[in-house]
Amino acid sequence: IYSDDHGQSWHMGGTVTGQHMENWAGEDAVAEMDDGHLIMSFRHSCRFPGSWGCGRLQAYSADGGKTWENVTEAKQLPEPIEGCEGCIL
Repeated sequence: IYSDDHGQSWHMGGTVTGQHMENWAGEDAVAEMDDGHLIMSFRHSCRFPGSWGCGRLQAYSADGGKTWENVTEAKQLPEPIEGCEGCIL
């Protein structure tokens, strides 16, 4: 859910789909990059068999969050502590 008008109205964004997303990913944070694209960083559990490693997952949007693509594991951003939420600034 997002607002482009300082909370006057709210809209549903797109769903992130991709490999291993069904294995639990949550506690996401979204930021706008210098080029106007959005980046979503989210935690996922590395306990599930067949899951990616223990880095945070990231996805990107070029259309204001209506669609998300390029879900990747950011291995350089490991989950700091089991059960700890991360964020982006």
